[in-house]
Amino acid sequence: MTVVAVTKQSEIVGYPMSFATGNVAATGDCITFTESGVIPFFFTLQNNTTGDATCSAQWNYAKCVVTTTYTATDTSIVYDGGTANERLATNYYARNGRTGEVIFVKSDSGITTTTGTLVVVRGCLGTTAAAMADSDNLYVMNSIVSTNSLVGTAVIGYFALPELHKATFF
Repeated sequence: MTVVAVTKQSEIVGYPMSFATGNVAATGDCITFTESGVIPFFFTLQNNTTGDATCSAQWNYAKCVVTTTYTATDTSIVYDGGTANERLATNYYARNGRTGEVIFVKSDSGITTTTGTLVVVRGCLGTTAAAMADSDNLYVMNSIVSTNSLVGTAVIGYFALPELHKATFF
């Protein structure tokens, strides 16, 4: 697995739609954005050698898994099931797949391993803080993993989530 660096190519005025490119060398490569969170609206891959391309490449958000139960007010969350180097050390959003709550990660102690502790702000971007259950998936919203077998140049169009975590977005 390789962490893929991307370069923002352009931004459209209004609510900014951004575009980034990067090289995907293998299925499972992770693309990490500098923004706190993104919502991709397209992801294409073009093989630079064969010319093969897909207009709708498949991807998932990177994730980690909650290891025990937490109340809606807990701000220190222990996880496992992450993949090393798929997350930034600070300042990113994660979404609980079961409850829909968005949290803002102020620090992540385990970015180079599969386990760690998140220090978080709860109930961000207009979501409601909710109790977390053991084995809840936390989807890292600034990190996407290519699940296609095609490799090459990735072109990704995305909306960046607001940097102000108390903004209403969802």
